[in-house]
Amino acid sequence: MPAEVGASPFYVDTRGLVPYARRIPNTRHLPFASERIWLPWVACPGPRKMGKVPIQLNGRTGGHANPAVLVTALDAAAWAHRHPKARIWVASRQAREVHPVAGLLLNVLPGSPYAGIDLDDCRDAESGVIQPWAAEIIDATKDFLYWEVSPGLQGLRGIGYGAWNIQRQTLRRPDGGAIELYDGSHGARALTFTGLHLPGTEPFPRTDVAPERLAALAASILP
Repeated sequence: MPAEVGASPFYVDTRGLVPYARRIPNTRHLPFASERIWLPWVACPGPRKMGKVPIQLNGRTGGHANPAVLVTALDAAAWAHRHPKARIWVASRQAREVHPVAGLLLNVLPGSPYAGIDLDDCRDAESGVIQPWAAEIIDATKDFLYWEVSPGLQGLRGIGYGAWNIQRQTLRRPDGGAIELYDGSHGARALTFTGLHLPGTEPFPRTDVAPERLAALAASILP
């Protein structure tokens, strides 16, 4: 085993896992699991990246911005366990195709109290090593955000309560990584969840984070 494997306090062993493989997380270990903000999602390969298609419990695709069709994580997981695959319309290929129901989506709607952050292309899927810039962000937020490994195994996602109070949302890094902030002040977002929680971070997000702290963090993350 290389020396760097497991050295980080935020290490998660994903050796042997397949990116975007079907992974229905244990809902007892997910944040906001009892909130009606969840849907399953279908993994649909696209020309450049994996498509993550929301699917309702009636089998129709879409709906992540419609509160009327969102369900609890328990209900979404139960449906996903009963339906390992789904037939969906793929517009880019003008065809109906069968693809795996791969996991669960948490849907951040306009006006919702949730704040999230994506760190893309910051993690080695085999060794689990996290880039220093990403580890710094996790370290600054580990006491109030829930963090986990994304379905592609090369990114990380944090979620919690609050608002970033910043206009700029994204930053592309010169090393190829990227940072994105989002909250209820922006449009609806569908966020994939794997349950691959980062040790050393909050298992459930805290609600008592000062708005000033979030704003200062946002300004430092996206200068």
